[in-house]
Amino acid sequence: MGEADILLAFEKLEALRFVEFLRRGGTAVVNDTVIVPITVSAGSAIYPQDDSIDAAFAAVDARVVKVPGERLAEEAGTVKAANVVLLGAVSRLLPLPEDVWWKCLSQRVPKKFLELNHTAFASGRALVEPAPSDKA
Repeated sequence: MGEADILLAFEKLEALRFVEFLRRGGTAVVNDTVIVPITVSAGSAIYPQDDSIDAAFAAVDARVVKVPGERLAEEAGTVKAANVVLLGAVSRLLPLPEDVWWKCLSQRVPKKFLELNHTAFASGRALVEPAPSDKA
């Protein structure tokens, strides 16, 4: 609790559920999508509004990066690549060279989907400013 530098959430409510794990001043990368839980669709719960989600992250002075994962994945070729869009966004926050990310994608993604996934990854990566350097 309170020690994660980065929180990656594939859905907004998921981000809210795990905000307590993020350290003060950490960064949350959140897929800007809503997946309505059964409790909400059944009427026994209410999906939180964006302002309550934003307030939860503000309480820990977190930077929040909202990623339109599904839209960017669809633009790349398939909504199924939303996870790769999010991976691209997170890649800007971790101290790994860009070529390492490309190499990993190339080793894990089937060749016929590689170009699409590279496009999805690059679109997520382009959304985020790089992590501040620890060197001053």
